[in-house]
Amino acid sequence: LGWRLPTIPVYYDFSEPLWGDITLYADWLEHDFSPWTIVAPTPEQSGHAERTCALHNETQSLDLPFAFKDCTVKGDKIYITTPGLDKYDFARYLAAGDFTVSYSVEDGAYIGTGTTATVRYAPGLEFTYTIVLIGDVNCDGLCTISDVTALLDVLSGEHAEDFLDVCDLSDDNAVSITDVTALLDILAGNA
Repeated sequence: LGWRLPTIPVYYDFSEPLWGDITLYADWLEHDFSPWTIVAPTPEQSGHAERTCALHNETQSLDLPFAFKDCTVKGDKIYITTPGLDKYDFARYLAAGDFTVSYSVEDGAYIGTGTTATVRYAPGLEFTYTIVLIGDVNCDGLCTISDVTALLDVLSGEHAEDFLDVCDLSDDNAVSITDVTALLDILAGNA
């Protein structure tokens, strides 16, 4: 028992029956996945994500390797100390793993304080980190005398605590003249 399709090309409107009683159709498998249940990766251990399809009782799970190396990560912030990196140079901070990373800067622009790096493991499964370049107070991706000027402006302002991450070079949980001295030491190559 069998049948053959003609060997010539057939162009047909598939909303109507084809060749009498034979109808072509596709039964698309639809999925109704729950949101991802996530254990976020940390520098100490890989993470894990899992979701379930209610229609097919199918479970998807992914291991989430930590995406960064050779830098300090606290919560959703990545702390680096090397100025003048573009997104291709920043790859030295990426660990090996099954993920992609996109940045909030254009090609050729420096990664500076405030740049975001989004790590995507799968559609709908991503983490966004804010990069903090220590000493990059003006957020241009470099550490220059302009940052000293910006740091002095922060010191004279009312909201110094808003800049604590990038300005607290002395790591004493305060923005003070000590941090200006530390930034000048960095610029002079003494730190």
